[in-house]
Amino acid sequence: MAKSTTLASSRVNGSEIIIEVLSPAGMPAVILVTRPPQASAIAPVRFNAVASDMAKLFARAVIALTQIRRDRRSLSEDEPR
Repeated sequence: MAKSTTLASSRVNGSEIIIEVLSPAGMPAVILVTRPPQASAIAPVRFNAVASDMAKLFARAVIALTQIRRDRRSLSEDEPR
């Protein structure tokens, strides 16, 4: 069974965007970005704000993934040899 860990999620331009790590059993982990299947129309005057929101969402996901990696590394370092 695949294990899923949400890294970040947010409503951007009225649509829910979810970034998560999917770890299928016996396979390498992948990052999934789930967004609505339809295109999002953005007024040119709002484009900078929407782009900023997307950049913040991805930045939060990168930070969360880095913390997960750090925690896993520290856990394996604590194990007796």
